[in-house]
Amino acid sequence: MLKVEIMTTGEEVLSGQITDRNASWISRFLEEQGLAINRRYTIGDRLDELVQQLTVRADHADVIVVNGGLGPTDDDYSARAAAAALGEELVLFPAWVDKLHEKFAKTGRQVTERQLKQAYLPASADLLDNPRGTACGFAVHLRRAWIYFTPGPPVELHKMMRDEVMPHLAQRLGVPDQVFVKKVMTFGIGESRINDLTATLTVPANLRLGYRATFPVTEVKVMGAGTEAEVQAAAFLDQLRTLFGDHIIYEGETSLEARLQEKMIARGFTLATAESCTGGMIASRVVDRPGSSAWFHRGYVTYTNNAKHDMLGVPMDLFERVGAVSSEVAGAMALGARERGGVTHALSVSGVAGPDGGSEEKPVGTVAFGMATPTHLVTMLLQLPNWGREKIRIMSATIALDLLRRHLEGVPLKAASDFVVVRHFEERAL
Repeated sequence: MLKVEIMTTGEEVLSGQITDRNASWISRFLEEQGLAINRRYTIGDRLDELVQQLTVRADHADVIVVNGGLGPTDDDYSARAAAAALGEELVLFPAWVDKLHEKFAKTGRQVTERQLKQAYLPASADLLDNPRGTACGFAVHLRRAWIYFTPGPPVELHKMMRDEVMPHLAQRLGVPDQVFVKKVMTFGIGESRINDLTATLTVPANLRLGYRATFPVTEVKVMGAGTEAEVQAAAFLDQLRTLFGDHIIYEGETSLEARLQEKMIARGFTLATAESCTGGMIASRVVDRPGSSAWFHRGYVTYTNNAKHDMLGVPMDLFERVGAVSSEVAGAMALGARERGGVTHALSVSGVAGPDGGSEEKPVGTVAFGMATPTHLVTMLLQLPNWGREKIRIMSATIALDLLRRHLEGVPLKAASDFVVVRHFEERAL
């Protein structure tokens, strides 16, 4: 198996001013190609140290992906470091000079000497195209390793890794071209319990199982390569579906919102939202998808009691009797949104996201939900852990969307969850 390493460069990354999302993305991407990562590290913008690390690691790794340091500024050292490690001169690559002139001509600009710095590469380098930026990538062979130098902007990095690095790597090192990753996304079930459940299964020898928790969902990945492994994966996925049941909110490269959109449009349903503590987060997630106007009609953000009354028709005496964070108010919000929005379905949320506003009876994390359908009204009062304001809001939005999914798929609406305590649940006919 190839030994693969990732080297990130930049003082901002090293000091923590910038979160190193690129290294995480590269790790996930390469893993999906069947390449396990052996080591990840960050080097500041220091030429001597970059040269030293490239020289040392080239004796241990088969592949090193270096990210950053390709730009035109004085602290972009990647090309100089590579040349020094190779014992070569930097030379001007006419092919990239022509590309730079083409790119700049489109915006009526001239290529400066500083911009031309990006076309100077080690003499033995293979140029890697960058159609989305002005800094080309390049690959060099040093001792044992092929070293790939990639740009920092994610939109440039992602395309270069897919279209340039992987084909080059496959040609030089014979990377498998039938690698697959099957993804199952779960919600309402913790990573530790997922691990305990999957431990009861026998994973076929040709498959690998992986987990990735990204609040508030957990991804389970089945990875392998080749036709035989594909057949094994299909059978193993059936076992996972049985194991996780209605905690699976989607599979593959889609999303919960995409799954809802497909089902709502197919059945001619429409949606409105009425949000308090989530402040429009549910509506925002829905309209992030193209085509959402075919089923999402409107969203009400009713943060105060007066707004809930004026916009949704929630009776004022209801707030006095049970409080804004209650199943009764959430139900009235959902009914008001459905009726006034002229839609078939409505979701509502009202809660205490914190850090203030909680009480002994309704501490921070108390959230009420409502869902109005053409025939039923569902209300819930849940107690979420006090994860902090942002996570409570994210979790609440996901619970509301998952409630709609459960309704559309005909599975139990009152799902057992590792995260929440159900204080009240009711479903009644309208």
